[in-house]
Amino acid sequence: MAALLAGALRPGALALLVIVSGFLPGPPLRAEPSAGDVIDDCQYPTDAAAAAAWQPMAGTAKAQIATLADHKALRLSCNFSSARIERASWDRQVKLDLAANRGVQFKVLCRDPSPVSYFSIYFQSGEGWYQAAFFPESAAGWNTISIDKTEMTPEGNPGGWSQIQTIRISAWRGNDVSTEFYLSDLRKTDPLRPASPRELAEAAILGIGQITSFETYQDATNQIASLKGQNPRVAKALASTAAARELAVKLAAEQKFPEATKQATAAREQLLTAFCLAQKPLPGEFRAFWCHSAFGVQGLDWDEAIRRLADNGFNAILPNMLWGGAAFYESKVLPVASQVASRGDQIRQCLAACRKYGVQMHVWKVDWNLGSAAPKYFVEKMRQMGRLQVSSQGKEEPWLCPSDPENQQLEIAAMVEVVRNYDVDGIHFDYIRYPDNDHCFCAGCKQRFQRVSGVTVTNWPEQVRADGPLRQQWLDWRRGNITTVVKSASEQARAINPKIKLSAAVFPNWAVDRDGVGQDWKLWCDKGYLDFVCPMDYTPSNNRFERLITQQLDWAGRTPCYPGIGVSASSSHLGVDRVIDQINLARRHQTHGFVIFNYGVKESNDLLPLLGMGITAKDLNAPRP
Repeated sequence: MAALLAGALRPGALALLVIVSGFLPGPPLRAEPSAGDVIDDCQYPTDAAAAAAWQPMAGTAKAQIATLADHKALRLSCNFSSARIERASWDRQVKLDLAANRGVQFKVLCRDPSPVSYFSIYFQSGEGWYQAAFFPESAAGWNTISIDKTEMTPEGNPGGWSQIQTIRISAWRGNDVSTEFYLSDLRKTDPLRPASPRELAEAAILGIGQITSFETYQDATNQIASLKGQNPRVAKALASTAAARELAVKLAAEQKFPEATKQATAAREQLLTAFCLAQKPLPGEFRAFWCHSAFGVQGLDWDEAIRRLADNGFNAILPNMLWGGAAFYESKVLPVASQVASRGDQIRQCLAACRKYGVQMHVWKVDWNLGSAAPKYFVEKMRQMGRLQVSSQGKEEPWLCPSDPENQQLEIAAMVEVVRNYDVDGIHFDYIRYPDNDHCFCAGCKQRFQRVSGVTVTNWPEQVRADGPLRQQWLDWRRGNITTVVKSASEQARAINPKIKLSAAVFPNWAVDRDGVGQDWKLWCDKGYLDFVCPMDYTPSNNRFERLITQQLDWAGRTPCYPGIGVSASSSHLGVDRVIDQINLARRHQTHGFVIFNYGVKESNDLLPLLGMGITAKDLNAPRP
């Protein structure tokens, strides 16, 4: 459980360098992270000076100055209602060395962030960038955003932190409504020095109550006690928390810092247990995990993996059983993965366990992407036939081209084969899109686009790229290639099994992603091609998670919308307290279900038992199948 508890701590909590009031002697220590040298205070004398310093990208409004309650700041307008831009972005040219610093800190105010999908900050260095996403938690006032270099993702080939040439701030379009935000006080943050035993103990004691949105131990215990109802296990866990915390404080006062840290960690674990026990299950909701491995949880067979789900109140699993170029069962449509010879048909094994324990099985397919298990002969065959995707620069991608009729039929046939041969509850689309807005520009795409549109492209691919005269026709055609597969697979699967459920994992921002990656999932819901949709709302920000759900429920209409919670996604790693927060937000908006990514070893051993204590607790009176 220690790994999950660590994941639940606020970023940097174990390095908080502050004095614990009332029980430790000595001078106050510095709070972490501490602001260092100013990069840009954003206090420009005129609009012209602000616009000259922060250059807008094409279609973006110029930066302006603003004064808010005697606080000077940069005003950045996002003209999403009038300009057809994917994001509003501003670049600041600099000569900046962050090599010795921990990262950056800045202040943001956005009174209406609902039109923004998310914000990003970028640092250009050499031939690439470092980037990180952020989202203000409060719309009522200024938010201090701290970003560590360790949290940033490289793009391209950046030349190191000592050679920063450009800072870019971006607000990504969420819908066609304009908004604005304010930027102030962009600074370096000082290096993180090694923590002493005393500082670790102080941080651990301060961190006892810092779960979910609770700021203090007293706040946490009061609110958990108010939730407990008649549950004696909650009261017992709170009593254990208080005893362990009292001992931690005593040991710290006696200068026994390692022992104090250990007791504080135990106290926090007990408080988290109390929080989990105090949650209430909601009968009748769809509770599922995506499982990225066709073989389930490492170290478990499918029977044990599914039993654990059922015992902790989950009623569905979405296991990844096929890709664009490989199947983990006996397929006559796709190449069979080599592991099947020794480990057997994985759909059959998983399905047997699901039927035994009363868990729904929705088979997850990765569309277009061939996958690492695709045999080399098959990849080469696709290449020779010109069936792989190509970027605008001519770089090949190991994804099948969605405009190729043979590829469309392969995708459809693979999913329909599963429905025909196995009594599963559903089939689940994933990667049902293009990789990005720079695909596909293969020779076949040019020919097929010209044939369907009735135009001759004389300057390929410039005429269909951004600001090209054929751009809108290209985007419509591109979306249609993906929708063709969803529509046909849905119709054919239902013809075989009218009770089959069709679903899809989709990018969260339909308004942008229908153009960016050709994923028109609102249309799929409107037309009834899907029985439920699962937007991948992978974010540590509860504020952003809730705003996404609000938009998505409107887009999904009458189609059930089960938000995806990113416990172990590349863009978010959540502790159990944040998972519970997001489940409760989904319930507040009456989604009637959710899906968690990903069902692996940590989730099976640590997360499931904690969720099963309360928020997904199994109905013990329900009959076992």
